[in-house]
Amino acid sequence: MKWLKLLFLTLTLLSGFALGPAPAEDKPKPKTTKVKTLIDYKSELGLSDKQVKEIKDTLFAYQNVVTEQRKALSTYEKEYSGLVSERAPLEQIKGKLRQITDTSFNLRFADVQTARKVETVLTADQLKKWRDIQAKVRQPKSGS
Repeated sequence: MKWLKLLFLTLTLLSGFALGPAPAEDKPKPKTTKVKTLIDYKSELGLSDKQVKEIKDTLFAYQNVVTEQRKALSTYEKEYSGLVSERAPLEQIKGKLRQITDTSFNLRFADVQTARKVETVLTADQLKKWRDIQAKVRQPKSGS
């Protein structure tokens, strides 16, 4: 199951999605190293052009969901802050918190759905190879 978590993480990183609010633009961005995705291992996995297209299409659709849901989440968070500062009735605040929770759920569930859909594109041998690659990537680097 660890490989599945890493696949989700890879998909999540690929999409640039984070559950928290978007970072302020004036903050310096931390240095990041590019995380290799399934597509980056095309030759090692023996992915066909059709498989690559299906995976890319799946990830593109996922990115659209993420963009939409992050925008909604940001709006709901702002509305929630406004309700709290205005001392709105508790039922309104409760409803807004449910919207925030539901949107976070939608983001996470879309991640799982995407990972499962990508898995169906791979053959059993490719999936085993992908798991082996991920296990190798997860190994701690010596000297760290």
